[in-house]
Amino acid sequence: MAVNGEPPIVEFARDYNQYVTLGLTLPGEGVAMYKANYLSVPEERSVEEIIVGIKVLDPYGVKDIYSLTREFYMAKQLSRTENIIGVHCSFLHKNLLYLVMPFVHGVSLKSLVSSSFPRGLPESEVAFVLKETLMALSCIHAHRFVHENVCSDCVFIDGESSAVKLGFHFLTLDKPDSSTVSTEGLMVAPELLMDRTKARDQKADMWSIGLLALELHYGRVPASNHGDLKSVVTAIGDRRSLDFVRKMVGSCFTASEAVHSKKMSSSLGDVIALCLSPFPSRRPTATELLDHKFFRECKPVKHKLFTKLA
Repeated sequence: MAVNGEPPIVEFARDYNQYVTLGLTLPGEGVAMYKANYLSVPEERSVEEIIVGIKVLDPYGVKDIYSLTREFYMAKQLSRTENIIGVHCSFLHKNLLYLVMPFVHGVSLKSLVSSSFPRGLPESEVAFVLKETLMALSCIHAHRFVHENVCSDCVFIDGESSAVKLGFHFLTLDKPDSSTVSTEGLMVAPELLMDRTKARDQKADMWSIGLLALELHYGRVPASNHGDLKSVVTAIGDRRSLDFVRKMVGSCFTASEAVHSKKMSSSLGDVIALCLSPFPSRRPTATELLDHKFFRECKPVKHKLFTKLA
């Protein structure tokens, strides 16, 4: 039943026979992603069909079942949030675990940037993607959750709804036990490197937003370690171009990238500097950052991101 103009809530059955697979969208090792039709009445093709995405995996082969369970709980709680890829239900069939989720009509941001925007996005696109991602993260944090893996692999560009959707690492990636986050890598906030017993928190999520902003602007994070990253952020604070940054961390760039120079606005530079502060207390919350001038001036235009999906 619809409430306040919202679409009616569909109760998805935990019954294998009510899902008809339409094709394999992402094969993986020990896991597969399918596009499927959900039939509200079993085997009745005349009833309304709802397109869903289904992740199928061997539950006994999942090494980090805790993280998968944690993400499933978050996604289920936030399943009605516009900018979040939630989850409808899960069930077992022939010893395999089926995770039923909304189907995303698009690709991951990582895939889109690497294939179509290797030099990075125009700044208006950066603002749009970051704003939508922050809206999702703000909702996650409002529920006192921590995402833990905010990165371009987990951000999806949905061509049908013209929206950016934040997914969860173990739920949406093809390999549930693979990680884009190295324990020694840049995705680990500096306070976590200093104290290995400290758990990731919302401030660590905001560190990841800063890295995402760099990747969107340049096409990749122009640093390979925390020392290089500090130099990059310092250079950005001085309103320098990528060419100057390249001289400081030139080993991170190929020959073709070395001749590329890209300017950054002071407002985007400020967003990045705030998020990548080495002091967690100085990083803004997702809600606070949404009120930054950079996002207040973000205009709703037809974005190149979606034309690439057409």
